Amino acid sequence: MADSVETLSSNAEVLLMNYEPQTNIIDHSRIDLDQKEIEKELAQKRFLNALNIYEKGAYSGAYAALTVAPQELNGQVAKGTPVNAIAVDGKKQQGNCYETVSSTATSIQVQYKTSIGCANVRDNDDPSGDISRCFSETGNIVIGSDTGLKTAKYHYDIKKDTKYSRSFQKLRIDTESTMPIASQHDHYQKFVNYYGQSDYANQWILAAFNSTDTNFDNGNANFGLYSEEGRIQAITKGNRYMSILMHVIDEMEGAIYDCFSRCSILGCSNNRGTSSWDKAVAFYVGSQEDGNGGGYMPYALANEECQDFGTCDTATAAGQQAKVNVYIMDQFNHGKAKLMSGKCFEAKQSKEHIIQLTTVPLVQGTLRRAYYDEVGRNHEDQNTARIEMNRAEGTVFAASILPTIHACNKKDAHTIHRNMKESAENGLKPSYTDVKMAFENNYECLGITCEEVGGLVDITAHGQYLYGAQPCSIVEDNNDNMGGMTSNIYRITPFTSAFVILVVVLMLFIFRIIIFTKGKGAATVANSPNSENSNIKRDSIQNEHPIDNNLNSSGAMDDIETTYSDENSNLS
Repeated sequence: MADSVETLSSNAEVLLMNYEPQTNIIDHSRIDLDQKEIEKELAQKRFLNALNIYEKGAYSGAYAALTVAPQELNGQVAKGTPVNAIAVDGKKQQGNCYETVSSTATSIQVQYKTSIGCANVRDNDDPSGDISRCFSETGNIVIGSDTGLKTAKYHYDIKKDTKYSRSFQKLRIDTESTMPIASQHDHYQKFVNYYGQSDYANQWILAAFNSTDTNFDNGNANFGLYSEEGRIQAITKGNRYMSILMHVIDEMEGAIYDCFSRCSILGCSNNRGTSSWDKAVAFYVGSQEDGNGGGYMPYALANEECQDFGTCDTATAAGQQAKVNVYIMDQFNHGKAKLMSGKCFEAKQSKEHIIQLTTVPLVQGTLRRAYYDEVGRNHEDQNTARIEMNRAEGTVFAASILPTIHACNKKDAHTIHRNMKESAENGLKPSYTDVKMAFENNYECLGITCEEVGGLVDITAHGQYLYGAQPCSIVEDNNDNMGGMTSNIYRITPFTSAFVILVVVLMLFIFRIIIFTKGKGAATVANSPNSENSNIKRDSIQNEHPIDNNLNSSGAMDDIETTYSDENSNLS
């Protein structure tokens, strides 16, 4: 469904965690209300109701399917044409024609300007539905702008004929099924290559709903072995992180594509490139985020995990904003500014940083669940449901990052998957140490650091790290009691580092003297510029957040990472 692009002036209340969008993304951000409703239904074990919302939507992209008499439209109505009518509350409601219809059409679909007031309308008696701003069930629609207005009588069954163009399923299926192979971006392709299915996220969630196997090439999950609580977590966390996070990246890729293809000379202000970038922020943050644990989108996960890993930015007013979120929002603002000025390579740089940073909460989420399952169950309520919830969450977090790890190191990806799968499906304790090492082996490849991930903190021991769960830059006291939950932590101090360096230098000096006495030839070969031991410079974006360096804005189109253009999607 086409989205009406409006400037922020008519929606000045929109400010997503210090990000000011250039286009109207209120309705896009409301997709998190679908997630809220799904979680409410699943809490009551109403799986069919939750599946209905997952597939059809409830709060974002509302439109009315109106019935009209033949010839009533009195001429063709073009897509995007303004269509107004009186709403249930007696006030005028605005919308736009969804698709072009002919003069003989007996129906016309009208997308509401906003879904607010016409939300969660389903063909049942759910009291949480709001129809106050839906069109009245009978009346006249006014078609066109101030000039050339025409009217038509219509009929409209609010419960049956109110539809939603956005849902979690539609965001993924419609994007993935219509995305040309040539424009599938690298990050998405890692997931397709790993799972062997283009709609892997949808397949995961449907399998969890139906208690079946996912039948992936890699990273398979058998939800027939999960309890109801485990399946609920597979669905809700799969929606939050496995599905919507990739759509955030899709929108950023679309913005970069549009910048390179249309905006590099004149800039991108009030352009579809900026629109896609704004949507990425809307899907990352959502409409319910208050910076204090109130959200349902990936932004909320980072804020949740930072409290357990000592990586929150305590300088914020709420005191719970993750440092990684500070960096990500800085990059969203940085990228928007570059898109508006047509500096596509700099915007692409911001996109790459955001992709890297979004992996941090996924690593943290997997590590925390693996630790609690192996040795930390005394941190959770001693009941089966809570243990199964912890295991299932760990599996979803792992599934949301396994393809990226697999692209770095297949063996480490297998280690993580095997440990988390055996825990969730067979009740076997994972090896936290193996999972932690498998992740840490790939931090450089992921573009993240030990400091950004942090370590699991024992909140009962004045911020000390739980035993064996310290950041990879910190060494554990091995003399501590292995059965304890805390230990003394020894950081590598500047004095220790200097001493080690001094010893290494002396050893190299002695070794060089020995080699020299055996002949200059061997020393010459060993230090030749063509030696296999020459340093290799890693070809990746510098991992500094936020970035301040300016890139060369010139370049060939061959370097562009293309994606599904925003103009081709009615559901983004």
